[in-house]
Amino acid sequence: MYFHALSPEWAEKYRKEKIEVRKLWKPKRYYWLLLPVTVLINVFSLKKQIKKTDVVYATGFPVNLIAVLISNKTISHCFEPLPIFYDPIRISSLPPFSRLCVIVARKLYAWLDVFAIRTSSRLTTLNVSVEKFILETYRRKPDAYIPNGVDTDFFRLKTEKIPAHFIKHPCIIGHSTDYTIFKGTPYLLRALVTLVKKTKNFKVLISESVADTGMKREYLSYIRASGLKEHVVFVGNLSDTQLVTFYKHIDVFIFTGSHQSAGGATASLSVIEAQACGTPVIRSIGNGDEIINHHTGFYIDPSNPRQIADALYRFIYMPQKTRRTLRKNTRAYVLSQFTWKHAVSALDVLISTLNSI
Repeated sequence: MYFHALSPEWAEKYRKEKIEVRKLWKPKRYYWLLLPVTVLINVFSLKKQIKKTDVVYATGFPVNLIAVLISNKTISHCFEPLPIFYDPIRISSLPPFSRLCVIVARKLYAWLDVFAIRTSSRLTTLNVSVEKFILETYRRKPDAYIPNGVDTDFFRLKTEKIPAHFIKHPCIIGHSTDYTIFKGTPYLLRALVTLVKKTKNFKVLISESVADTGMKREYLSYIRASGLKEHVVFVGNLSDTQLVTFYKHIDVFIFTGSHQSAGGATASLSVIEAQACGTPVIRSIGNGDEIINHHTGFYIDPSNPRQIADALYRFIYMPQKTRRTLRKNTRAYVLSQFTWKHAVSALDVLISTLNSI
């Protein structure tokens, strides 16, 4: 497997699975400015290691471009059209200078991303919800879906000692943020202002997948000003095992990513992980398969604070018997749709068809 960047944690995981990992070349700085050089150096290097007839699986730009330049048999997996090129909501959320740089990079390179997607032997994505964004951007329909998958054995482990945050609260609501519109944390906070007027029987625990001290200060300021200080706790970045503890000891997980962005609400790994741990999910519209409405959780419009507050209120005062039924349904649903086996089977079919050519 080839990567432009890989954390030591994931490098160790691949090593344990006896998967060889190699680094692609990239400059230490000025990545976007030197992108053509990066692509050319990697193409020439990889041509010495990969045959033109080898099946190459690639995710994201510019790796998908490198793939189609080195092989006649490529599978390009598009999680979503590249947000910094095509998502106006994501672009508008950037600081002015970063926004300018992104606009320039798009002018220079977006056509190469389109070329790579249209040239790939097979195009795959996560689900039908992402498809409309891919069609709008690339004018190409995906050939197959490879769903997100989770390690269902790992997301059922015995948990660590229960943290103090989880003790003596009538309802614990979990949420994960990366401080972007993709997680929709501001939507949740606005809804909590409405919810706290109806009930105070809840605690919201927010984990962080990415740190952003500036945005966190803004969130905390809003929380204090809105009278939410006693109800919202940031628990920081969690290790994998801590994440299992988090999911298993909350009563409900809420995902409020923007449904107007391809990367906002079309797919969320945290939604699947929570359900694998037996936790019901309240989720943004914009996806049609990650939960079953009223069976494993509830869909909400993230831009409607009252609707979010009503869904949370309904869950807080839901009979315990109904909660237990939801918890049972969630894990069963993940086992039927979102295991690694499901993802591997879908990919294996595509590889077989390409190998037969």
